[in-house]
This record gives sequence, structure tokens and C-alpha cells, in this order.
Amino acid sequence: MKMIQDEIEDYEQYRAAFHQVGVAHIMRQFGGVCTPIIRYNIATYPHGVGWIGETHVHVYPRHGLNGANSATANWEVLTGLAGYVAEYMCNGDRYASEIADNIELLCIYEEIDESNQEMMGDNWDESDVQQVMDIFNRDWEVLQQEVESLIHSCN
Repeated sequence: MKMIQDEIEDYEQYRAAFHQVGVAHIMRQFGGVCTPIIRYNIATYPHGVGWIGETHVHVYPRHGLNGANSATANWEVLTGLAGYVAEYMCNGDRYASEIADNIELLCIYEEIDESNQEMMGDNWDESDVQQVMDIFNRDWEVLQQEVESLIHSCN
């Protein structure tokens, strides 16, 4: 039983790390400066998620992808989606339509945290998910390295 619990905790740590690194990576694409962090949440475990995280923002994006105007680049929507897209991709999901449907279900069942929901808004769609996925696919090795580094810093 202990081994199963350890595996679950390892998975939760990995999932939390991918979520926060994903958010930070997208924000950095738009000129933001931020630091992803994760920590073990003793207060709610075992009744809630053992590993939680946040992305400390030092400088918010001032420009869009490749210098485009941030209003047209929609950086807030992409950043709000990024953590959830990263989680699904780290589980092997590769279709934007399925990931978008899963995120929509999280929204319906109010399982999206308030800050991400605020950034995503109500007007995102599958093309926004695809844009995040394209960035992650291009930079997947960088994401994995940062996830491993973040996990290592916790142990």
C-alpha cells in the first residue's frame, strides 16, 4: 500500500511541476519573467491534492509572441490554458480537440482555479489549445528539463 501511495505522490508532483512549468513557459514566450514553484501541501493531504504550485510573476508580458501586440496575441488566454494543456500532454494526450474538451469539462465542474479561469475567460477555443500545444511541442525537451530541475529542487 505504501508503494502505491508513493507512486501517486510522485505522479502528483510531476503533474504539478508540468502545470507550473507550462504556465511559466508560455508567459516567457510573451516577454514575462516568472518562476514556477511547487510544494507539498500537508494541510489538505490526503483529502486533497498533495502537491500544489504557483508561478511567481516578476514581470508581466509587455509584448506578444515574436514582438506582436499582446492584445492581439492573446497571451493571457494562452497562459491560463497552459498548465492544463501541459498536464494532459505529459500524460500522452496529443489531440487539441480532446484536450480542449477535457479543459471545458474542468470549467463546467469548476475544477479550474480562479486565477487561471480569470486569464482564460470564456472566449477560448480549440485553436488556442493548439497554439499552446505547438509551442510545447517545439520546446518539449526544454519543458522536461525544467520539470526535472523543479522536482529535484523539492527533494
